[in-house]
Amino acid sequence: MFADAGVRYLVIGGHAVSLHARPRTTKDLDLWLDAAPENIGRACAALLRFGVPDEIVANLRTARPDIGRDDLLASKRAVGRPQDLRDVRAIERAAGMEPQKRPRARRKP
Repeated sequence: MFADAGVRYLVIGGHAVSLHARPRTTKDLDLWLDAAPENIGRACAALLRFGVPDEIVANLRTARPDIGRDDLLASKRAVGRPQDLRDVRAIERAAGMEPQKRPRARRKP
């Protein structure tokens, strides 16, 4: 859908972990969109053609920067959920990295 519309995007999150380490299941698909106005316009048009409700498409006005392995690791460490910390270990192993001291998983309040 996005590729056909010429949208510049990256797949991030759990699917990025699969690329850098090992396949893992996830409940969603995290995307990064190039924030250039013409790119956001193409993304909005593609989403509307796909059937995404107007009110959701109307909220698409910001984008997140690209995420490489180091930034992905930093982000997952900062969040600290058990799955994120497992992802960190998997990425480190896959990259042959020396594991860093790991924070404990955050507990729900």
